[in-house]
Amino acid sequence: MSQAIVEPEALRRFAAQLERSRGDLQSQAAATMGAVAGVSETWRDQKYAEFHRALQDAFQVLRLFYLESESEASYLRGKADLAQRYLDGR
Repeated sequence: MSQAIVEPEALRRFAAQLERSRGDLQSQAAATMGAVAGVSETWRDQKYAEFHRALQDAFQVLRLFYLESESEASYLRGKADLAQRYLDGR
């Protein structure tokens, strides 16, 4: 027989933490991109081009994390609601 052990409030807290982390990362990424755009006027060598490409690649990965974490947070809140209804009905 399958079992599921879950604390609805713990799922909600983790979902909220995931959303805060996503928001923090998005803010930091925007600030970093702004700084990089500013320095691009004075830093114009091969090393800058390499750095910029690496940064763009990293931000692509972060975008995937943003999408996945949004989906997971929503899923966890739904699971928490289901678990809470089950616990309330026992």
